[in-house]
Amino acid sequence: MNEARGKEEERAVPEAHLTELFSSFQGEGVHVGRRQIFVRFYGCHRNCDYCDTPGSVSARQGSGYRPVTFPVALAAVGDEMRRGTNPVTPHSLAHEIDRLDREAGPHHSVALTGGEPLLHDRFLGAFLPLLKVAGRVIYLETTGDLPARFEKVARWIDIAAIDIKLPGATGEVSRWEAHGDFLERAGASGAEIFVKAVAGAKSTLEELEKAAFVVAEVSPSIPFILQPLTPFEGRGEAPSPAQLSRWQARLSRILDDVRVIPQAHKAVGVR
Repeated sequence: MNEARGKEEERAVPEAHLTELFSSFQGEGVHVGRRQIFVRFYGCHRNCDYCDTPGSVSARQGSGYRPVTFPVALAAVGDEMRRGTNPVTPHSLAHEIDRLDREAGPHHSVALTGGEPLLHDRFLGAFLPLLKVAGRVIYLETTGDLPARFEKVARWIDIAAIDIKLPGATGEVSRWEAHGDFLERAGASGAEIFVKAVAGAKSTLEELEKAAFVVAEVSPSIPFILQPLTPFEGRGEAPSPAQLSRWQARLSRILDDVRVIPQAHKAVGVR
């Protein structure tokens, strides 16, 4: 009976819970300024001190919590168009993306964000092919420490923004080995990849160098974005200009392309 039930669950249509679906421009990394549809998934296995989407972090909600609805919105915070109902199916979400693209597009790509999208790898395995059939570019934003889950969906990813987590900023332990494994698989996938590291006042040159060497072992030409931490609700402290200048100079001796790019969307007050 248990085996039969397991097979039935495998055949069931996968579902996912979202916290937001919105049209805005990309505010981080090498594609900053491009208009995207953002699909924000609920749930994250990390709990970074500086997290600016606490509603998507499992550890900050009650046990068993799942969002019942989610806003479908435009770039400006509070500019809600309607509400969607959770959980979504691959086809219902693809339909909603088509509708939002008609209403607020055209868009460069669909950004999978969170939370951590790769926690929904089974859902993505059914959802992403629908986006590819529609000719959409798929942009993955990920913590970059779940390599086995990435492997399951890598064939559909066009761009991967890989966030290497620095302990001095996150307040959590390092996962250098998982980041290295992830980068190797992402580098071999054929997707365009770049790395982002959020650094705060408590970040150290030592951990930044470690992150740079993890990237260099795969390829020193992978763009490395040094992103100054933006304090959120009193959590975290931004690095000083002197820190950023010193860090970039040192990391540029390890990697070919090190850029300091702050969160542009925060500067103009959009999602």
